[in-house]
Amino acid sequence: MRIRPLLLLLFLFSASLVQSQSRIMDSVRVLMNTTKDEYVKLKQFRLMCYYHSMLSNLDSSIYFADLGIALATKLNSKKDLANIYGTVGQVYVDKGKQPKALELYYKAIKISEEIGDKKSVADNYVRIGALYDEQQDFDKALKNYFTALAAYKQLQNKPHISMVTGNIGNVYYGKKQFRKALELYKEAIKTDEELNNNVNLQYSLGYIAMVSAELAKEEPAKKDSFNTVSILYYKKALDLAERMHTPTLIINWLGNMGIKYSEMKNYKEAEKALTRAVNLADSFNLPQEKIQFQGGISELYYAMGDYKRSIDHYRKFTREKDSMFTAEKNQELTKHEMNFEFNKKMTAVKAAQEKKEAEAEAKARQQKMIIYFVIAVLLIVAVFAAFIFRQLRITRSQKTIIELQKKQVEEQRHEMLSSIHYAKRIQSAHLPSEKYIDRKMKELN
Repeated sequence: MRIRPLLLLLFLFSASLVQSQSRIMDSVRVLMNTTKDEYVKLKQFRLMCYYHSMLSNLDSSIYFADLGIALATKLNSKKDLANIYGTVGQVYVDKGKQPKALELYYKAIKISEEIGDKKSVADNYVRIGALYDEQQDFDKALKNYFTALAAYKQLQNKPHISMVTGNIGNVYYGKKQFRKALELYKEAIKTDEELNNNVNLQYSLGYIAMVSAELAKEEPAKKDSFNTVSILYYKKALDLAERMHTPTLIINWLGNMGIKYSEMKNYKEAEKALTRAVNLADSFNLPQEKIQFQGGISELYYAMGDYKRSIDHYRKFTREKDSMFTAEKNQELTKHEMNFEFNKKMTAVKAAQEKKEAEAEAKARQQKMIIYFVIAVLLIVAVFAAFIFRQLRITRSQKTIIELQKKQVEEQRHEMLSSIHYAKRIQSAHLPSEKYIDRKMKELN
């Protein structure tokens, strides 16, 4: 069994969880299409990118990532930008485009370093480590995991320390350095038990069972001891997975325990475990696990010498494998069709939104023009009023001056007339009257 690295969160989907995610997405979509707050809209883009990635709607996740990246860049929201780069990087890994994923992870690291977000830096080194682990480039995987581990230790983030320690154990398992892997798994379990972190613990217990099974083959002298440890830890992992209601792990630990019992020639327990694993895989509609352990049952019956039942299960194995291949192709086609319809719908929504925004922008421009026109008219009226007021002040001032001058002239005229009348009275007082002169002239004649 190939051990997959644990990423930052472990999502184990059931039908109810998928339905819950769909309801959340519907609420997010409504808010996204109605809000005018760009920061709220950015959060919705980020959530839609994330939820679609969890549901393996990869193209839809990328669509919302692109919208989120554009808006985060506009708002200069670096934390959101780094978050989206990290999320959509994993989407590109799932699409098989690892170089693009690495480019996005390193962008996320650069931004996170700029803003001093050490946890985000470490998270993205984990993602890079997981990418190289999947490619079985173990040296690069270890380099990135150890970088992340050092950062988590500096932050004293024990849950992530445990998770990365387990991932490093997985790398050593892949390198077939089983003793080193066992040491790291035990270290991870110690931290998980201390934190009561059962989510990680249900994996680490099973990993110890698996690595002990490998050590039983590698060290024949301690075969029985390692086989006992392997069965013990499979039972512990199975018990915890059942309490955590984790179907995929229940089936995997049951199936692997059955295979281990078969190797130990404890065929009764092997048949019991493998049969239960296949039945559970069938009931939870997990075809890959069903096929894997259907093959295990075929090998079990072959080892028991029951060739008829071995052939029957081998036929079921091949039939279901072919059926799963066809189903996967149909599912892939359906997913492409759904993504096409979704993108078509979102394009229409985007076009309608852009039209609405364009109309609003045009209306805003028109309102601005009206406001500018009114302001211009008011300015002209104000200037004209100021001019009229100034002219009135000048006219009023001139009128005052003229009235003052007129008054001065009247006063001068009055003074002159008064002087003349006064002089005339003096003259009249000193000179003989006309009658006197006439009388004297008559006397002389």
